Amino acid sequence: MKNIIKELWYGNALPNQGEMNAEYRALLREYIRYSEKYEPMLSKETFDLICEQKEIASQMGGALEAEAFVKGFCLGARLMIEVYRNDE
Repeated sequence: MKNIIKELWYGNALPNQGEMNAEYRALLREYIRYSEKYEPMLSKETFDLICEQKEIASQMGGALEAEAFVKGFCLGARLMIEVYRNDE
């Protein structure tokens, strides 16, 4: 168990980097399809604004993912503590 904690510490265990599930891949294809439809209709200025907005949305998603990871990790740790307390 200590090995996985060390892997997390050194940045080698990355829970957010793995294979995409089928649902995510399907949604990604749909997202790209919509983008390919409307992007040619946009002026350069509008396109640039939407790109900036997408970047901010991506950063927001990353912040939410990080917070969810921290909360999940802490919940898991509390569950383990509770299990060991009940064994006594």
